Amino acid sequence: MTELSSGHVKQALFSNPGKPGTLYRPVACLSFAFNYYVSGFQVFSYHLINISIHFVACVFLYLSVFHTLNLPKFRKQYAFKSHSVALVATMLWAVNPVHVQAVTYIVQRMASLAGMFYIMAIYCYIKARLAPAKPGKILFAGACVFSFVMSFGSKENAVLLPLSFVLYEILLIQDGVVPWFRRNWAKLLVVFSVIILLSFVYFLQRKGSLLFFLAEYEGRPFSLPQRLLTEFRVVLFYLSLLIYPVPGRLNIAHSVEISTSFWDPGSTAVSVLFVAISVAVLVSMAKKHPLISFSYLFFFLNHLIESSVFALELVFEHRNYIPSMFFFLPPVIGISGLLEIFARKKAMRTLVSAFVALVVISFGHSTFVRNFAWKSEKSLWLDAVNKSPDQFRTHHNLGSAYERDGLLIDAIAQFEEALASPIIHQKNEKTIAYYQLGKVYNRLGNTGRAKASYERAVEMDAGFSPALRDLAVLYDREGNSEKADSYLIKAMEANPEDPLINLNMGFYWLRKGLVDSAIDHLMIAMEEKVLKPDALYCLAIVYKHKGWLGRAAVCFQEIIALNPKDLRPRLHLIEILAMRGHEALARQKAAEVVRITDQDERLRLQVLDLLINKGQASDVTLSADILLPLLRNSEHDPSRGLEN
Repeated sequence: MTELSSGHVKQALFSNPGKPGTLYRPVACLSFAFNYYVSGFQVFSYHLINISIHFVACVFLYLSVFHTLNLPKFRKQYAFKSHSVALVATMLWAVNPVHVQAVTYIVQRMASLAGMFYIMAIYCYIKARLAPAKPGKILFAGACVFSFVMSFGSKENAVLLPLSFVLYEILLIQDGVVPWFRRNWAKLLVVFSVIILLSFVYFLQRKGSLLFFLAEYEGRPFSLPQRLLTEFRVVLFYLSLLIYPVPGRLNIAHSVEISTSFWDPGSTAVSVLFVAISVAVLVSMAKKHPLISFSYLFFFLNHLIESSVFALELVFEHRNYIPSMFFFLPPVIGISGLLEIFARKKAMRTLVSAFVALVVISFGHSTFVRNFAWKSEKSLWLDAVNKSPDQFRTHHNLGSAYERDGLLIDAIAQFEEALASPIIHQKNEKTIAYYQLGKVYNRLGNTGRAKASYERAVEMDAGFSPALRDLAVLYDREGNSEKADSYLIKAMEANPEDPLINLNMGFYWLRKGLVDSAIDHLMIAMEEKVLKPDALYCLAIVYKHKGWLGRAAVCFQEIIALNPKDLRPRLHLIEILAMRGHEALARQKAAEVVRITDQDERLRLQVLDLLINKGQASDVTLSADILLPLLRNSEHDPSRGLEN
């Protein structure tokens, strides 16, 4: 977002990365757009907003726990200690290092923003249920619905919120479940209908099919049954991370062995039985210990979306942000019970209190330490490589970080490690590594190895357009126009919307003299900000070639504004002005060129090369007969003019 306008707001809301122009997590995307409007890519403001979101979520979690402990069902038992229990339970959640990935990792604002609105909705639901008067009920009910919509608009797993309301109502508010069901079956039907309708609309709008996820398994190294079995082990891993979240166990890319059957690996059967028995026990103890039952059923319930049939990555720490919100409530209640038992034993009370303080401090310290891994892209993936050396992704992404830092030999080593790694996340990942190798070899000037790597990528995926595009460029440099044209046309067929391919297609048609065919491709290329100067330059050449000198002059002036040191558009503009009879203005522009070249010998030689060698084929011949006299006799300093 570069300006505050309805058009830019709409663009932010409809910014689906996979299908541009369709709605995609609009609340989160709009927040990123506003961040960009304020500070571009300076990350401080993004981190500030992420931290603020986490802080607000903590406030509403505290309020939700506090009011839960003051419900009629629990008031007598917990009201006197509701503040301290809510504060400690919230603090243990707030500083848990598992949430570094949801808060420090900027794009996972989608998870934390959804969590903030999720817990706000729960708070509003509690207040609506407890409000003594109808206006209060309506106000909080409206705020609850609004928070639900905002949460779902941040991330789709918030669709489970209505089920969380049902769980809260049954376990924490109602005394008799069966009579309540009989009275409220119609409302429950509405709740389930809302979930189904939202899911239906979302799947059709974003994916085009209700069973879209089945097709997505084609690109994964695991099947749907294998993912379902593996997720039982992953959920237990999440539980262990929440209890013992030391930095050495936290990772941006955890390695997980895929469960190929109920018995392989052996921990699969144990995990399935553990989760099934845990849920059964939590349900059976709901009447006697409703807070314990709710807290952990809430955890399992809110892992349903990301741990079920959808072909997502197997494990990510940020997925615990919402499910873990009430996780520490039962242990803190237990600790408060210990303090009551040891009411007259000061030493034991001190020991228990010191233990709680130590846990909070250790969580906070681990969070502080974990953030060092997120200091830079290189530090993050070095940490991941050390913890998951068997993964393609960790080596590939570290190689990409090395490449961006100019450490090309280190980058090659990591890409080769990636190609040898046994664990992949997508079946086509190794195609990308061969492409990255080609890019690095190209930067090193090793054209042979670059071409070999690109061609290996194309062998693995005949429609991999980046490799096809770069092969076209390499063969074009060698003067092998036949192969260059062949690869470029294949790249265009594979990805007709790619701006860089369209720019090259513009060059292709321009070189062949078919300037009308170049225009549409150049218009697409201009939409990419980085490519705009080159695309605009080619378009100006097209206009000049067609004799549309006025349009060409406007384009050349815009290019000069974008890059004042590029002398090519200046020379073309001088020539156009002279051809149209604007001699005084042509002399003025020539003086500017001489002034610039006086300060930089390299630019002086560039101008000579453009005039003597007539530039590239796409430049259209620059007339030395027109330009040299203007440059020699410019009013700047005739004695310092360019020589023939």
